[in-house]
Amino acid sequence: MSIADFFNAGVNQPWLFVAAILTLAVVFINGWSDAPNAIATAVSTRSIDARKAVIMAAIFNCLGVIAMGFLSKVLATGVASTVANIVSLPTNSAGELMPQEALIMISVAMLSILIFSTIATLIGFPSSESNELLGGLTGASIAYVAMNGGSNWFSGINWGQWLTTIIGIFASLVIGFILGWIFVKILELICRKMKRSKTTRFFDIAQDFSAGAMAFMHGVQDGLKFIGVFLMIVAVANGKAEVVTTDIPTWVILLVAAVMLIGTCFGGYKVIKKVGVGMAKLEKYQGFATDLAGSVGLLIATFAGWPVSTGQVKMSAILGSGASKGIRRVRWDVAGEMILTWLITLPVAVLLGGGLTALLLAIFK
Repeated sequence: MSIADFFNAGVNQPWLFVAAILTLAVVFINGWSDAPNAIATAVSTRSIDARKAVIMAAIFNCLGVIAMGFLSKVLATGVASTVANIVSLPTNSAGELMPQEALIMISVAMLSILIFSTIATLIGFPSSESNELLGGLTGASIAYVAMNGGSNWFSGINWGQWLTTIIGIFASLVIGFILGWIFVKILELICRKMKRSKTTRFFDIAQDFSAGAMAFMHGVQDGLKFIGVFLMIVAVANGKAEVVTTDIPTWVILLVAAVMLIGTCFGGYKVIKKVGVGMAKLEKYQGFATDLAGSVGLLIATFAGWPVSTGQVKMSAILGSGASKGIRRVRWDVAGEMILTWLITLPVAVLLGGGLTALLLAIFK
């Protein structure tokens, strides 16, 4: 579907524009609130100036979205496919798509993310948009089935994709921590006989590259999530209840990339401070190990088809890197606050998504 065809479809179904605008707003907030996670350690170890780091993150975020977006056009699997099929689009008894109801569900899921991400960013905590997206879509699906007299409120949930997302959320925490710990130990082993002054200069430069890699992988992961959401919207525009992931429109990829770039340019300096300094005091080589661990962890998650939170992977990598020097080097109280925030996000997002969907369906039915 071309962008012109999409606009023509929106003339007859205005909820298409509502869903698309809310999705782009989430992409913008994602660049604003979540992208700083990628560069937080490099800034906190003073390897790169904060302003330059934000510009670098914006560019590499954009490149990550574009690169993996076009690769997914070939693979037709992975994160975008998982997100696009977490829940089934609503259909009537004849199996025909219910376009307005489907778009209300998608819009509500995006609105849930906007609420959570904005609040989290304002108080300086990295948000977990994977949890918010999963919760918002789940709550919206449950509410739709319940309001239409369905006996099984969970019938609209595709449990394979749902469980894949849950597994990814928790596996990313473990993978990030282990990789952060291992990479620090490997670097200490390699550099044990080298002069500290030389290694410090090396890692001062190396962190620029590792931060760029982390930003690129953030664009890959989070870009694919919202490309997946757009695939749901495009399916509705085409009048289809089944989401096709074999042909991602080029304009969708470029639009998501551009909006994420703009959002990242606004930065999120509270998040940089909380992530880079608040959880553990890292030396330059530990910062490099953290970014490397985060990048590898996100790469694993992407090819496993797990929609994960960049922030979660980065946080766990920071914990692993800090713990490698002793558990007392880690601010477990700050880490605990973040983990608690992530744990309560999913159930609250389910309730929020369900409540808003029920309200809107009652108004516009």
